[in-house]
Amino acid sequence: MCGIVGWVGPQGQAASLDAMMRSIVHRGPDGSGATSLELSNERYATFGHVRLAIVDAAAGAQPMSIEDGRLTLSYNGEIYNYIELREELSALGAVFKTRSDTEVLLTAWQQWGEACLSRLRGMFAFSLHDAETDTVYLARDSYGKKPLFYYQTDDILIFGSEIGALLAHPKVDCVLDEASVYEYLSWRYVPGPNTFFEGIKKVVPGTLMRWHDNAITTCRFYEHPASIKSDGCVKNAVSEFTEIFDEAVKIRMRSDVPVGMFLSSGIDSAAVLESVSRSGNDVKAFSVGYSDGQMSELDAAGELASHFDVPFEPILLEPSGLMSYISDMTFARGAPISEAADVPVYVMSKRAAQDVKVVLTGEGADEFFAGYPKHLIEARLGGLGPVMKLTGEIAGRLGNRRLKIAGKAMRTRKYEDRMIQWFGAMSEAERKAVWTGRNVTRPTDVLPFETAKGASALRKALHFDQTSWLPDNVLERGDRMTMAASIELRAPFMDTELAAFAATLPDDWLLKGRVTKRILRAAMADKLPSDVLTRKKKGFPVPISHWFRHDLKEELQGMLCSKNSMISDFVDPDWIQQMVNAHLEGDLSKDKLLWMLFTLELFLQSFFGKNAAKGLRH
Repeated sequence: MCGIVGWVGPQGQAASLDAMMRSIVHRGPDGSGATSLELSNERYATFGHVRLAIVDAAAGAQPMSIEDGRLTLSYNGEIYNYIELREELSALGAVFKTRSDTEVLLTAWQQWGEACLSRLRGMFAFSLHDAETDTVYLARDSYGKKPLFYYQTDDILIFGSEIGALLAHPKVDCVLDEASVYEYLSWRYVPGPNTFFEGIKKVVPGTLMRWHDNAITTCRFYEHPASIKSDGCVKNAVSEFTEIFDEAVKIRMRSDVPVGMFLSSGIDSAAVLESVSRSGNDVKAFSVGYSDGQMSELDAAGELASHFDVPFEPILLEPSGLMSYISDMTFARGAPISEAADVPVYVMSKRAAQDVKVVLTGEGADEFFAGYPKHLIEARLGGLGPVMKLTGEIAGRLGNRRLKIAGKAMRTRKYEDRMIQWFGAMSEAERKAVWTGRNVTRPTDVLPFETAKGASALRKALHFDQTSWLPDNVLERGDRMTMAASIELRAPFMDTELAAFAATLPDDWLLKGRVTKRILRAAMADKLPSDVLTRKKKGFPVPISHWFRHDLKEELQGMLCSKNSMISDFVDPDWIQQMVNAHLEGDLSKDKLLWMLFTLELFLQSFFGKNAAKGLRH
């Protein structure tokens, strides 16, 4: 696990590369390397690399080249099936000098070219130079677990693992993309390929970019399972799931360094822990909680760890701690911390880094196996417009925040707009009513991959989660919050083989009645304590509603209601004041909206305010 930076264009200065590498040293504190490769027409491919050593610490330094120098690779990630690929390549005559997956990836490209990407079972982002064709490639894994950003002008292509790395290059100006602020108010994240910074884009997951003679072409190397028509027939669903899941966990335990895991009170992380324990591997569990026992998962997580006889580290997060962390988190993410759940992930990562370098999580189970309440509603009502609207109107009148969100979503007839509303903040009408910035709307492609023709309402919802919500929000959290602490996150539920299996399941193996993630619950029925199977989903919740009314009341008002607040350039300050007052007076349905605005203000101040770090202001 590492970080990469570089550019293709004029040779530039070593100071520029040094600054880019320093900006992501947290991603690779164990070593670094750089190279500059001469291309045609006085251009160069400049690669920088920082390394977090997980496998073959002694011999996996990068950038790495094959013996004749034709191919040079700078790579961030883990190829979990590297042992199997190594054996296959050895049978074809390849000779390896290291045990690293980096050399396996390089040799696989040498043997199969671009076609090797479909063989990789893992997470990755890399830059590769082919001297024979004078071509530079950028690639990002199937679901976007590893980040890769780029900035292109007429004469240079600049890239890196984090936005901060690109901003460290003198050719990249730190200019706010106001259209992204507008999108954020509805989505609570910026849908790819855009970011909050003008000109800085995300490489689309499952995509290969080719640079040749200052021209760029792209292609998708991964066909999303949602685009493949399935007969919806699996003979032995539970046994097949268990076999693939156990293998996904097993290959993610491959490491030369200690492995831990983030443990909540729910079934997803419990299933990972059960599989690890059954395999005989050692692991240490970490969990975070609060003095507010109602929201804390520490007791339940501790009971799970005790059940499987694994060491357990409980971590207590107080509101004062949140404020001490969130500024660093904002710089690491290069975006607002729109989900309060980022905070416990960051806190666990900082503590876990004292003992381990790798952590397993249950991330992805909900998005691939239908674990959210919205999946139940979409499965039942997604194709029934009038019924859904009427139900939504009833739900919207009720005081519960979750019901209000459900009501707003169900009143939205168009599928694409409804998907935004399930996890979003404002409707289009609400956003227009409070927007005070300039007119910055732009078309948004919410379907980066096509769904299979005739897909059910449930499959469409899962497709959106897997291709937008996951890569542009949840996986950004997972990567940035863990790598900020110099540890690596691995998610067995996001294995490509497991995703392909999930796509073959009939809908009733995902949901049945009011049971979510039916296949997972069936597989774990005789392996986990019964209360884990029926416990209400929490997922590292944060008592932000309570904190905003008490411990963080002054911070909330100071950040959003001050005359110096930068957010007032984009959102009506009178409306913001009304939302703050309503929350303080007891309307607890505003907590997520206020958190979204609160962290947006902090982001604006951090990157564009008068006290922003030198070189970041536009």
